[in-house]
Amino acid sequence: ATILHNMATLYQNAGQLQKALAGYEQALPIRREIGDRAGEVTTLNNMAEVYQSMGQPQRALELHEQALPIRREIGDRAGEATTLHNTAWIYSDMGQSQQALALYEEALLIMREIRDLAGEATILNGLASLYENLQRYDEAAHSFEASIHLARAVSNLPLEALGLSSLGMLQYRYRNRPTEAIASLQAAIMLLQKHGLPDAAGLTVEQLQQVLATMKQGSAAQKEHSVAALPNEVVQLLVANTIAVMTIFPDHRSAWHERIIAIQHEAQQREPDWQMEVELCTALLDLLAGRISALSAEHPYAPALAAIQQGIATPEK
Repeated sequence: ATILHNMATLYQNAGQLQKALAGYEQALPIRREIGDRAGEVTTLNNMAEVYQSMGQPQRALELHEQALPIRREIGDRAGEATTLHNTAWIYSDMGQSQQALALYEEALLIMREIRDLAGEATILNGLASLYENLQRYDEAAHSFEASIHLARAVSNLPLEALGLSSLGMLQYRYRNRPTEAIASLQAAIMLLQKHGLPDAAGLTVEQLQQVLATMKQGSAAQKEHSVAALPNEVVQLLVANTIAVMTIFPDHRSAWHERIIAIQHEAQQREPDWQMEVELCTALLDLLAGRISALSAEHPYAPALAAIQQGIATPEK
């Protein structure tokens, strides 16, 4: 069972998800037969990750729900909190925010009880994203700041960079604090460059620099009145990031899905002027969920959607 599981993990890390799933499905009944509860829950967790990457959140949710009582049975408190966190993320991705919020809060209490600062930082980051989607922007900012502080304390550089970039975008888009937003994004870029990290929130250094340049071009108030269409730089980011999560970075797909939902919600608040942007977000969400996605030929964002579809069909090697 251990060999099968480890081989499946190698396939998973290589992005060969069907082979990974086949290996885990072979390992799972063996671990159950020999009573290896810790091994069983590890395999269930990895299978859930594979299904999530394959765009099947409901199946991933079922596996996490199987894993949770086993975590509790064997007294794995950190694992219990992690499973709660993963389940919350899926519920959030499925638009079931209240279930997600309750699970995040439960997971956060456990991490604080066992004094797992790294785990607490991770959960705070997820909670902050959920608060942002719920338009609870002050709570989102507080949670991002707390996550950044803890990530820095335990030297979790990727999580710190993720928090800084997410906080910067929140401050700019929703809290009308462009100066603080620019400072956060600059700090994230410096961290990525200094330590050679590949990305933050699915955005590379080059993409974050593009976002930073857009922020510097005008205040949030000016951006609020540019309702005719998204800036070209933002459209380019939407194209690049959607292609990336659908091809080379499938693990970031759920986080990007949440970001598109947040953008769509903002656009819906500005209707009818932002109807085209709402329709673009709907098309992107369909694409991320594996559904047929289309815009009319005369739609202003039809070229962007076509570029995404082409990029997915012929990804860069």
